[in-house]
Amino acid sequence: MSNTKLILFSLVFSIIFSIPIFAIDIPCAFFGTVKIGSNYVNGTLVTANLNDTGEYLATADEIGSFGNYAIIIPNINSYIKFKIAGIWSNEPESLCISGKPIYLDLTTASLPDGSSCENDVSCSSGYCVECNNQKICRPSRPFSGDGCCQTGENCDNSVDCACPSGQVCDAGTCTTPLGPLIPPTLCEENWTCTEWSSCVNETQTRTCIDLNDCETNNSKPSIIQECVIPVECEENWSCTDWSTCANKSQTRTCIDLNNCGTLINKPDETQKCKEEKQPEQQELLVTPTGLFSGLNTFNLLTTSILGLAFLTILLFILRRRKPKRKSKRKR
Repeated sequence: MSNTKLILFSLVFSIIFSIPIFAIDIPCAFFGTVKIGSNYVNGTLVTANLNDTGEYLATADEIGSFGNYAIIIPNINSYIKFKIAGIWSNEPESLCISGKPIYLDLTTASLPDGSSCENDVSCSSGYCVECNNQKICRPSRPFSGDGCCQTGENCDNSVDCACPSGQVCDAGTCTTPLGPLIPPTLCEENWTCTEWSSCVNETQTRTCIDLNDCETNNSKPSIIQECVIPVECEENWSCTDWSTCANKSQTRTCIDLNNCGTLINKPDETQKCKEEKQPEQQELLVTPTGLFSGLNTFNLLTTSILGLAFLTILLFILRRRKPKRKSKRKR
């Protein structure tokens, strides 16, 4: 074993066994070197992750000046997969065994241009540049064409720093040229209106807005106009006579002779009424006075005369029919 490996092993071994003996679980450890492409790199973030879920477990501590790393992992008896600068390493997953330090060199390929990156060392071009809140590997500086005007770029050397409309590039700086004042473009009104409202009090209204918001009313359409309510069909109702009063109610039937189809002026077809009481018949008493009760004076006189005449005739007939006495027979 080389001197470097021996030193790393001794350091990791001392770290592991410096943990108090009363600890329940003894962590595992990995140590070795880190390479991206063919170069040893320093200051690169190395993380340990669970192989099956990718869950973050621990971050490596830098030890040497040649990309040496050492990492202590609290989870034991689990398969571990490593990332270098956010890129999965080329090494297969390794089993983390309690209390056992494992020597493992980590390698990964550098990222091509256009890839998401964390730092310059992870890019094959050596440049990890932030643009639009994202870090991307770029081939060279300045990074013309990536859509971000960055340090070292200006309107002379990069299309990403083009001057806005109305300005010109002067020695890498966008300036407004001096010249005659150009009058502002007149705003062209563009009015749109709602439908006219119903005719009320011989007036209609509507609402109009300018879609261009010119804040002028030079061509604003009229929002009020006079109107005439159309002539409607005039109802002509004809009704029958009221029926007799029954259950304190009378009815009739009404029809519109003009057939307007409206009921605005239709007369009532039902009304309340009061029933008239029929005069009660008086009983004729079988008495000399009761026989003629209920008769007026004229009728009473006429009845009396007729009654006397009737009695006179009756007495006359009875006297003439008086029977003769029969003669006694001789023996």
